[in-house]
Amino acid sequence: MTQTVSVTVPVDANGRAESAIYVDWVAWLLMIAAWVLLVSSRVQATPGMKLLKLKLADVRGERVGWLRAAGRCAILLAILGLNATIIMSGLQYGFSNQGGLGFILFVIGVALLLNVVVFFPWWFVRRLPRAPLFDILAGTRVVKVA
Repeated sequence: MTQTVSVTVPVDANGRAESAIYVDWVAWLLMIAAWVLLVSSRVQATPGMKLLKLKLADVRGERVGWLRAAGRCAILLAILGLNATIIMSGLQYGFSNQGGLGFILFVIGVALLLNVVVFFPWWFVRRLPRAPLFDILAGTRVVKVA
């Protein structure tokens, strides 16, 4: 048995969608809202974090508010979006007539360096805590539950 679900999206003369909001974005926003509400609640964890005995706390070990949790999520998504933009635009330029394999390798190296700086900032600045950059900026930590 096959079931088909379709969504009607108005398009312009060039075939581009006229609306900037798609159904996919609703699912993403609901998922992000659920994550923020779970980590800022009394539980302080998603189901996966609970299974691994982890929780999200502020630097003093107390529960984070929904605003701080949303800020942490926004910073992480901005970093991941920048990373994806660097890689995709670099690959597109590298595979075009102007670029080449050397440029593609350069772009991959830049993206790798960005990830190392984001996830291991204490390698570069010794006085920083052993936490990812988005946790440092948001004032949060993922801690092990006793």
